[in-house]
Amino acid sequence: MIPSAILENRVPDAVLNPYHFSLDTLTLSSDSAKYIPFFGNSIHSDISINSIQPFESNTLIFYGSLLIMMVIAIFGGIYRINIINFFKIGFFEKFMQDHEKKQVSNNQQYINILLTSSFFFITSIFYIYFNHHFDGHPLLNFGYLYLSLFVLFFAKLFFHFLMGQIFGTNASFKDFKKSMRNMYSSGGFILFIFCFIILASNIKTDYWIMMITLAFLLLMYLFRDIKFIVQQIDKKQLNIYFFVYFCTLEILSIPVLIKSVYIFSNQ
Repeated sequence: MIPSAILENRVPDAVLNPYHFSLDTLTLSSDSAKYIPFFGNSIHSDISINSIQPFESNTLIFYGSLLIMMVIAIFGGIYRINIINFFKIGFFEKFMQDHEKKQVSNNQQYINILLTSSFFFITSIFYIYFNHHFDGHPLLNFGYLYLSLFVLFFAKLFFHFLMGQIFGTNASFKDFKKSMRNMYSSGGFILFIFCFIILASNIKTDYWIMMITLAFLLLMYLFRDIKFIVQQIDKKQLNIYFFVYFCTLEILSIPVLIKSVYIFSNQ
């Protein structure tokens, strides 16, 4: 019989045991890990990180994203919707044919599903990136982010509606609301790709994926406003109220949002 002291000091064979697995990796050489599941409290473990795969919030976001895309595909298949038309409406509406625009305008429910999905993907990207800064219940943190995005979106629509009422330009408000909704709905497909990339990345690459996502949102933001201004100039309906709105809610909201994210991430 081999003495226990020899067994404890024995090095695993590289051929018979290529993964170098031994009880020592679970006891003597283990690192203390802290996991925060999406639905539960913190789990403290003495098992090394490489020897267990906990049910994390990223897992639920992954399956949630797949479920959303399945709903979009099934809904589109039932009503014979060409998804490409809904992708083009936000960016290439000028080059679309009349029957393509008509299909989009006749399926407002589908537009709303895409809009809600894009908010989910944006929230997921921000949540994954700032996950290590969050305290408390992960499900509530995700809900706060998602709700904040919705409140910001509808608050801007509400203030634009008020300005439309004050200056008597409700038709211009409807055009801007349509442009904003179509843009976010069309961008949902690209945001879905960004969401899956950041789910599969690590901490080192998360920063660059986040920057690419922000750059895409900024370009979409500018393209939407420039597109709306050009349309209003063509219709000779560009009034001073839009510049008041643009300076207060569009430009001013950017530094406020950046400052809020900075304070939130450094708590």
